[in-house]
Amino acid sequence: VWIVPEGNAQSLRFHAISDSAIVSGLIYLALRVYSGRSAEEILATEPTYIQDIGLSRHLSPTRSNGVAAMLAFIRDTAQSQSAQS
Repeated sequence: VWIVPEGNAQSLRFHAISDSAIVSGLIYLALRVYSGRSAEEILATEPTYIQDIGLSRHLSPTRSNGVAAMLAFIRDTAQSQSAQS
């Protein structure tokens, strides 16, 4: 996954791409939840949607780790932007 953030604490946008169709779908879900939101909103939004829609039961350990890493990157970016403002 290649992910690039842009913006500031008021509005963070993320652009991401993957060679895998399945991973691209996982990226889409994460960006749908987090991209275009403020750092504060991102930090306040736990990624429970993965469990809520039953997706976590269908992910391999490798894909689960990848999703966790992507979400950690998004949250770390929001934390960094929040600290700068």
